[in-house]
Amino acid sequence: MSQLKVGAARVDITPKRPCHMSGYSGRIEKSVGVSGLLHARAIVFESDAGTAALAACDLAFVAPESIEAVRQAVCASLAMPPENLMVCATHTHSGPQSSYHQSPDSRVSTDVEWAAGLEAKLAEAILLAHAQRRPAKMGVVRGESKINCNRRETFEDGGIWLGHAWEKPVDREIAALRIDAADGTPLARIVHYGCHATALGPKNLRISGDWPGEAMLELEKQAGGGVVFAFVNGGAGNVNPIHKGLTDPDAPELRELAETFVRDAQSALAKPLELSGQIGPIRGAFATLALPRKQSGVEAGRGRFKRVRAQALRVGPAAFSGLPCEIVWEIVRAVKDGAPLKDTFPCSYVYNGLGARHPGADEVGGYLVAKAHFEEGGYEVFQTPFAPEAEQAAVDGLLALLRDVCK
Repeated sequence: MSQLKVGAARVDITPKRPCHMSGYSGRIEKSVGVSGLLHARAIVFESDAGTAALAACDLAFVAPESIEAVRQAVCASLAMPPENLMVCATHTHSGPQSSYHQSPDSRVSTDVEWAAGLEAKLAEAILLAHAQRRPAKMGVVRGESKINCNRRETFEDGGIWLGHAWEKPVDREIAALRIDAADGTPLARIVHYGCHATALGPKNLRISGDWPGEAMLELEKQAGGGVVFAFVNGGAGNVNPIHKGLTDPDAPELRELAETFVRDAQSALAKPLELSGQIGPIRGAFATLALPRKQSGVEAGRGRFKRVRAQALRVGPAAFSGLPCEIVWEIVRAVKDGAPLKDTFPCSYVYNGLGARHPGADEVGGYLVAKAHFEEGGYEVFQTPFAPEAEQAAVDGLLALLRDVCK
């Protein structure tokens, strides 16, 4: 056991000029303004056991090339192994196009000047967090928020598509890593919850972090003193906010979502908790998972397996895992339940490598769907590149990786 030190920082990554937006196919118009600022937030952990960093960006996706560029910029100078840096996207559908391979529409492109600036600012956030590290203590609290719902609605014709499946189960757990300075001053919080950031729909053309971006800004405002709140998305693949498709970022429904989540998160964070400044291992690891492809992909000549790069990160009593996929809540729940550490945060939208991408035809990740969904059909099943057997392969692979970093 050794003394924990933590530093946290936030930098503005909002585009300064009109840009193509990410999240909705068919939206080819460029942005026409900014409703809410976007940020990259970084938290650096250090002890005698090593150094690790987690960063969360108010974006739909982050290009793996960008993450590798950031690793090259910061890991050597911090004596931090590449596998100890985890970068997540909140998955807002109202941010700039940021993944060089994400849009199949040639009319939509990434602003490469902005993307280069993103890489520099993300590296800046990590280095700034490292420079500000100080003795700290941490612990995990849990709560609940009912701003999300299962989106696999059954319609009158018996088909399942995107909607509000109020009667179907969903994971509403908030898990928050609370980090205070050694003197008790709030330093940072990492908030884990599963829900698409799609309160704003395809007709919105103003840049916004959607409900999680607004909620984190409000939590930071209320906490004051430079406290950083980083949002990491969990099992959002088949989960939507209860209000979605809004055209106006000033709509009261968006404020309602953000304000409700803020209250729920604050309620969880206010629970009695004994924080510890003495922690065990800090360790990260990568693994390439060979996930079975859907038959249509095999017949198209893309191979029987699609390889994705998984990551796990242990920081003392807490662990994070991630895939470059939109993971349904059932799979995230299975990883939570089977993880070697009780305080485990399984994350979607963690981009660490290109995997076995078929040029012009493959997403970097894609929807990762439960086997049971294939009997029902629906949007996620239509979109996924994976076969039903990929669910168990992904759960087994993530749990093996978590056991590796937690041994």
